Formats: sequence, C-alpha cells, structure tokens
Amino acid sequence: MLGKISEKQGKAPQTILQKYLEASKHLHQIQAKYPVKINYNSPQEYSVEALEMYYRAHAYMLNCQEKKKSSDDVNVTVVEGEAGQDKAKEPAAMEASDKEGESRKRPLEEDGSANEPPAKKMLSGQESEEVRSVIKEVVNDIISDAAAKSDDAKKEDESKKEGAVNGQDGNKDSKEASEKTEMENGEVKATKPKDMKESDDEILVVEEKVIEKKDHLTVISRCLAALKLCLSRFPQHYKALYRLAQYYHTSKFHKDSGRARNYLLGCEFWQRVGYMPVNGLFNERKVWIQQPKNSNLFHGIWRIPNDEVDRPGSFAAHMYRCVSITLDILPQMKDFFTILEIALALKNSPDKDKKYLRDNERELLSEHATQVGLQAMKDKYKVLFQGASPVHGNRRMAFLLDVYRGYKQISKHLQGSEPHLAKMLSEAYVAYRGLKADGVQIY
Repeated sequence: MLGKISEKQGKAPQTILQKYLEASKHLHQIQAKYPVKINYNSPQEYSVEALEMYYRAHAYMLNCQEKKKSSDDVNVTVVEGEAGQDKAKEPAAMEASDKEGESRKRPLEEDGSANEPPAKKMLSGQESEEVRSVIKEVVNDIISDAAAKSDDAKKEDESKKEGAVNGQDGNKDSKEASEKTEMENGEVKATKPKDMKESDDEILVVEEKVIEKKDHLTVISRCLAALKLCLSRFPQHYKALYRLAQYYHTSKFHKDSGRARNYLLGCEFWQRVGYMPVNGLFNERKVWIQQPKNSNLFHGIWRIPNDEVDRPGSFAAHMYRCVSITLDILPQMKDFFTILEIALALKNSPDKDKKYLRDNERELLSEHATQVGLQAMKDKYKVLFQGASPVHGNRRMAFLLDVYRGYKQISKHLQGSEPHLAKMLSEAYVAYRGLKADGVQIY
C-alpha cells in the first residue's frame, strides 16, 4: 500500500521499488508460501500477496522503461539484481528453476533451451538479435557521419587548391619556397591528432549508447518474463494479461498488435503458441446475437481472491481499461465484426451478479465500440476494394459475408448502425460484382 501511495504522489522510482521489495521481505519473514500453482478456491497462506508484490515490482519497472526514465532516476539493473538475489533464496525461485521447464513446455519449444528460465531464454535469443541490430544501426550512423565529414573536408581542400592555383603567378620555385617556409615556421595545422581524438570520443559515445540500450532491453525482457511467470502460477491474474497486451500495443521495440490481441481475446490452439502462458482474457466470452441480454463479455474472468489486493472499485476500473485497450487494438487490425459483437455484448444491462462495469462506463464503451466498428469497416473496405495493392478475391468475399452478417444480425440491436451497414453492403457487393450502383437493391 505504501508503494502504491508513493506512485500516486509521484515519488522517486527508487523509493517506490524499495517499498515493494520491503513488502516482499516482510511476507517472506512471516512464512509466505510460493507454490508452483496457486489454488483459486483455497490459496496457500500469503501466496496471493507474495505473487502480487512480485507482479507490482516488475509491472512498475516495465512502466518506467516505457516512459524512458533515465538511469539516474531508476537504477533498474541494480534493483533487479538485488531483487534477484533475494528471490533466489525463496522457495518460489527454487521451485521455478526445477519445475518451470516441465510445467511450461510447449510443442514449439522442444529444443534444449526449454528447461531454461524464461528470462534467460529471452536474453539468449530475442534480446541478442535486438542488441546486434541496435549496434549495427549506431555504427552505420557513425560511418555515414564520418563519410559526410570526409566529403566536406575534400571539398574544402579542393576549393583551397583552386584558389591557390588562381592566385599563383606560375612560378614553381616560389611555391616550393613558400611551402618550405610554412613547414619550417610550423604554420601547418596538425589536424591528425584532433581527428584521432574526435574518433575516440565517438567510439566512447557508441559504447555508452550500446550499453544503455542493452540494459534497457535486458530489464524489459526480465519484466515480461516475470509477468508470464505470474500467469503460469496464477492463470486468473487478469492484470498481468492486461500489462502484456498494453506493452505490445504501445512498445517502440516490440510493437505487435496481433500478440496484444491474443493476450486479450485469446486464440485457437494457444498451447502451441510459445508466448502464451494462458489463453486470452476474454477467450470465454459469450455473445448471443439472437438474445443479446444473455451475452456476457466477461465470462470466465475472476476476481483476485484477496480483499487487500482486489479492493472495492479496483476490479471494475481494470475491466474498463481492458475493454478500452481492446477497442484500440482491433481497429488497427480492421476486425470490425468482433468490435460490433463487443458493442452488442455491452449494450444491455446485465444481472446484478454479473456486473463487471459501472453502468455509465458500460454504455459509454458500447457507443464507442459501435462507432469504432463502423469506422473500421469503412477502412477495411478501402483497403480491399480501393487500395493500389492487389487483393485476393477470397478476402473480399469474406468481408462481404461479414458485412452481410452484421446487417442481418447485429444492426437491429445497435441503434444507428443499420443505415451504415446497408450502405456498405451495397457498395461492397457492387465493387465485388463490378455492377452499377443504380441497379442494386438489398433484400
């Protein structure tokens, strides 16, 4: 609680992380349990609290890295090392090192690195490639700068030579004598040591940038591995899924809308996907188009079974964030039909025991989803029928069928959507068949 208060007050990140680490130490001193799997109905003593502190520390560090906090503000590498030393003595780390390789195996990860901790795997594979790309990019920039400088120097030398040729009177003896005199008097500038000094400074700057970038990617990889470890031990931890989706949606280094979507909506055969410790947050959603009142977008989502962690109002606020980020990701993928399904699921007020959102927020999200879904439909139409790049006919047919399903099934439940869907169905059919718009009717 002190760590969260410090976050709200905007205190130094080092202070905030220290609060979370102290809380973890106190839990360890009072014999907190660190099981490989936390039982939702009867969690082990202080196991949920210990997992929450582990999540809090890494989620905050990930947030700091996204906001580009400098190493002066957050010495993340040192803090991570201290946290790792403390956690290494705890049963959680010991059990994870022994059993994590067996409990989290995937069919796509049958190589020798499957038994390694997740952080080590990410550092050895993905991060090394990123660091190489960063080094290559920085070195290429320096080479281009050096080439530009050399070109400028050559141009200056040529201009000086031309001026000297124009000003001389053709007497070579006088030119040689003047050059001799300049050499003897020491008037020639020694530019070579200066150039060497500048090159040394540039090399130092490159090394500092590479080290800083490497530390940055290392901390991010460890934080992501920690969030996945939270999910593998407690699959109902909806906040970890939200953080993973948020990172891959907003990250500059690992932006991946498809991965963010899978963390939220789930995917088929998720066990074969290496980056999915559990299925998506809304993977068990129930959307009944014929009976929208029976729809439940939040089916299968459970509160964290601890009043200290899941305080009043916290669950509804997190669900609002989860739906909001879903409505930000799906338009980028032009998945308008899923957006309209979400709008339909949020339209009607659910039963009291199934309320996951406040009524005003639910209505706001439903209206927003309707508008966003219709706009995504128009954007996809432009890409498929008006774009310059060639598109396969099957994709256009699938789009036409989705628009037809939306018009026949969803439009009558979402107010104001029917004219837009009817118009889009007409235009898409005309474009697909190559007919004139005047002779088309919708039945």
